[in-house]
Amino acid sequence: MASEIRIEDASFWRMLQASDVEGGSGAGSNKRHKKYVCKSLNLQISDGERVGLVGANGAGKTTLLRMMAGIFLPDSGRVTIVGNVSSVLDAGFGLDPDLSGKSNCISRFLMDGVPKSEIANAVSKVETFAELGEYFEQPIKAYSSGMLTRLVFSIGIVSNQEILIVDEGFGLADEHFQHKAQAYLSDRLHRASILVLASHNLGLLQEHCSRGILMEQGQIIFDGPIEDVIRMYLGTEPE
Repeated sequence: MASEIRIEDASFWRMLQASDVEGGSGAGSNKRHKKYVCKSLNLQISDGERVGLVGANGAGKTTLLRMMAGIFLPDSGRVTIVGNVSSVLDAGFGLDPDLSGKSNCISRFLMDGVPKSEIANAVSKVETFAELGEYFEQPIKAYSSGMLTRLVFSIGIVSNQEILIVDEGFGLADEHFQHKAQAYLSDRLHRASILVLASHNLGLLQEHCSRGILMEQGQIIFDGPIEDVIRMYLGTEPE
């Protein structure tokens, strides 16, 4: 069956405490208001597509990726995924700080639907790729930011599912791991049936994506060829 991501009128919001500036009555106020992180998103990504997400920090890219990965459920609307998803997202999200790297791997693979007979092999691959040594058996709350990045990236790329969702950013990992991760990811990007890649590295998006989506304030404001999306993001009109 062909892979597909279909998003229909999907919104995701947070309920925030009202402040004095926003019309609240001070620290004791119980008034709350709805803050949209993503609003009324409609999007279809078909088998074989490579899609780059473009937008400033806070535009809603990470939340959209989390909904695609099944980490967040929309508060309204629908997200339908046909195919298995592998995700490389922000470091540490969804992991239990009190569990070891190894235990977090097992938990994540179980949630991702990896057959139990394959989990031991997948965990071994993570251990090898992440190069955490004895820390692999330690609680991840003892990890540095770079170590956590290594673990999260390794978990995301090992399961080798049809749909690959990546929030690219290896700045917290050391130079050796950055080069290793980028080399592996470059190969993996070409093998996925669907790729969704968010990055501020516009050259990387142009290299791996043919379609682009520009987000602003939680909404999709342009969807088209990646070159046109990048021009629009940089403030020049598409040709």
